[in-house]
Order: sequence, then structure tokens, then C-alpha cells
Amino acid sequence: TYQEGLTYLDYLEIAGGYGYRADDGETFIVKSNGEFILARKQKYQLEPGDMILVPSKKEYNFIEGMTLWVTIVAQFASVAGVIIALQK
Repeated sequence: TYQEGLTYLDYLEIAGGYGYRADDGETFIVKSNGEFILARKQKYQLEPGDMILVPSKKEYNFIEGMTLWVTIVAQFASVAGVIIALQK
């Protein structure tokens, strides 16, 4: 419930703090009109209707990373093959 004078950090503390997967550097305040404000960049005074969003950290997935690298290498190999074929 809105209480005048509390900061977003106060509300987070009341809620139990950041979770272990929280991306605390990307905490946003969403105003009732839909505007997003990065909480740590401004000394924003909360207003009734504001929401505090704390996204989860993006976890590294080995399979996704490997798929990306294989795709990049395959594209370079294709380009190299075309260049070699055009030189003959």
C-alpha cells in the first residue's frame, strides 16, 4: 500500500529484499500512465499507482551460446567458400 515518503528501496525492504535471481541494477518504476523509469538513475518520488518491477537476471545457457557460435562460424565459412569460388 502506498505510503508517502517511502522510496522504492524502502518498499523492497518491506517485501523481503531482492531475491537471489533479481537483477537489482535493472529495477524499474512503472507509472500509472505506462512510463518506465530506471529506479537507480533518478531520485524519483513514488506516487500512488506506481509499480516497482525487478526483473530476473538472464541466465547463461550453454546450448544457446554454442548454437550461436556454430551459426557464426558456419556463416563465415559460407562467405569464405563463395569468395574462393569466385576467384577461380
